[in-house]
Amino acid sequence: MKVIDRLKYIINTTTLAITTSVVFLISIIPIVMVGMVNRATADDFGYSWGTHHAWLETGSLIEVIKAAGEMVRDTYHIYQGTWSSVFLFTLQPEVFSNKAYPLVTFASLLLTIALNSLLLHYLLVKIVKFPFPRFMFINALFLLINIHFVDSYRSAFFWQIGVVHYQIPYLFCLMIIILVLRYTKTYKKHTLALICVIATFLGGSNYQAVLFSLSIMMIAILVMQVAYREKRVYWLLLPMILELSGLIISMKSPGNSIRGGPDFGFTLERFGEAIFISLKLAFRDIGAYIIEKPLMIVLLLFMMIAIFFTFLKITEQRLQYPLPGLVFIVTFLIFAAMQTPQIFAGVSIYARTAVVHMSQGLTPEFPDGGLGTSGGVWNFSLYVFTLMVLVNGVYFIGWLFTKYGNKIKSISSLLWLKGMISFNVLVLAVTLMLLLSPTQEIGINRTTFNVCYSYLVSGRAETYKNHMRLQTAILLNAQGIDVVVPETDSWQGPLYNSVLTGDPNAFTNRVTSLYYKTESIIAINRFTWNELYGHMWDEYIIE
Repeated sequence: MKVIDRLKYIINTTTLAITTSVVFLISIIPIVMVGMVNRATADDFGYSWGTHHAWLETGSLIEVIKAAGEMVRDTYHIYQGTWSSVFLFTLQPEVFSNKAYPLVTFASLLLTIALNSLLLHYLLVKIVKFPFPRFMFINALFLLINIHFVDSYRSAFFWQIGVVHYQIPYLFCLMIIILVLRYTKTYKKHTLALICVIATFLGGSNYQAVLFSLSIMMIAILVMQVAYREKRVYWLLLPMILELSGLIISMKSPGNSIRGGPDFGFTLERFGEAIFISLKLAFRDIGAYIIEKPLMIVLLLFMMIAIFFTFLKITEQRLQYPLPGLVFIVTFLIFAAMQTPQIFAGVSIYARTAVVHMSQGLTPEFPDGGLGTSGGVWNFSLYVFTLMVLVNGVYFIGWLFTKYGNKIKSISSLLWLKGMISFNVLVLAVTLMLLLSPTQEIGINRTTFNVCYSYLVSGRAETYKNHMRLQTAILLNAQGIDVVVPETDSWQGPLYNSVLTGDPNAFTNRVTSLYYKTESIIAINRFTWNELYGHMWDEYIIE
């Protein structure tokens, strides 16, 4: 008993919470530092050239908004219908300052931390009544998982198009969950109004967010009606209608068939097949997480242990946890539904590894010439998976203590000892994985932290910063002329920047030229450029 008491004293919750939170804060430092050298790229320019010109010519936000609306209209007819995402595409930070693009990383990180923490605080502290230090520990682990084990760190934190179309909609879904939980307690009109605003925006964003948020609101209506016969919950049909209206507008876009091809679109004939394929892909992704991200699985186990021992400490269960099996089935189906949009989008749905490699800057091979789903889709699915694991962990363990709490607590000393042993085994597993990660493909060497850290210490982040500083200076002074720039480093670690090429008609060259108002742009060998033009840019050239 003395040994157990000593272990409890050394490994107490507050110490773990503070330590884990500090580790998390340290882990995001490389992300912030890489974000400091981040710059806009081809797609950014392609969507925002009109708003950029409006800002330079008028300095008026009203004119910028008008230009954004025009781009939404044009894009809707010729390329894609996701109108709310496109609107935000046009407002990328470099529209207003060529030094502002790092805001993409800062905003994404800040919102990811804030909204995940708010949701977990509401669920664990407000509803389940966890002590705050235990929430801090679980929250730090949850943030470590959702920031460092994403499949595409570019879409999560560095590329504005990916952040706007995948990261922000998911975070808005978290806001929907928080607000729906609050609404079902208070039924205040201003909460419903805020849900309506967010739901309307989500209707014009990515389809995964639409499915996820609609599922949350529908479940809330069913639970409150069945369990409490509460009719006021039907007001949640209003934001659902608004969101579906936005989705219909998005799906009716003539540009969708141009981007997605002949296979794009929803049909009843494909619906049954889509259900089967979605379930199949859900199992595939869970298997991939286990194989590709073993450290993430270990951290999830840490979370489950923390949740179990928190319930062990709670003296009185305030909630009932009925039908845990049904909760598991519903949450799994929600996760599987995140696979469905790609089936109707007309892209390759079986090239997961290739897509992940592409999103990490590696050279992929797509089967059958498929284009593959965006890496941001895999991020969204991963977020939903980790959230569903957390929800099921809390719910099932809560049910376990509600049903067998007295028996479990009667052997609490033995459980504490086994818990300490499990804790140390998991710590050892994490240590071994970290030691093996430089030589073994076990998912750690491609974490966001490791990729950002490697990019910084290799010196390539500094090189990239200098290359882009020179390129921007040349382009800012090249309005109305044919311009020649030096080639830039094509490998940018966690960043995404479509390099300029020697072909003035290449997409990147054309939209960059349009953005900077040049006649044309070509890129040539850096050494050749230095010999021809370097003397004109001495202050920018760093050997």
